[in-house]
Amino acid sequence: MSGEIHWRWCTFEKLGPYDLYDILALRQAVFIIEQQCVFPDADGRDHEAWHLLGRSPEGTLAAYLRALPPRHPEGHPSLGRVVVHPRFRGSGLGRLLVEEGLRMIGECYPKRRVHIAAQRVVESFYVRMGFVREGEPYQEDGIVHVAMVRPST
Repeated sequence: MSGEIHWRWCTFEKLGPYDLYDILALRQAVFIIEQQCVFPDADGRDHEAWHLLGRSPEGTLAAYLRALPPRHPEGHPSLGRVVVHPRFRGSGLGRLLVEEGLRMIGECYPKRRVHIAAQRVVESFYVRMGFVREGEPYQEDGIVHVAMVRPST
């Protein structure tokens, strides 16, 4: 699958209007419509994030995530809005997406733990990616989440 997907990192300022539209459309389709969750997707953090876009050969935005810097010196960088287009699920693309996100964070923030607020239903996926749960499950926007960290490498 990795040979078929074109990966591109962008800061918010470098996203073109078509990229931004595709990102927001995919996040809306999955996080709001598919998961029936009304929440403020435009949370003010996209401006500070690095955005990873994975496009299929036809140009479809097949996978996306954002990598966020630590909010304070002792904080952890994080991955968020991790999403694979429904048409591409089950292909291993989610693993490739997270691996690329972790690679970039490792370059930008070496020897730092990585945080993720994972939906509980995909906790085992993140465990396989090296994350461990911190604390108890909690509700966020009507969906059960777990705080997880991946130890620094």
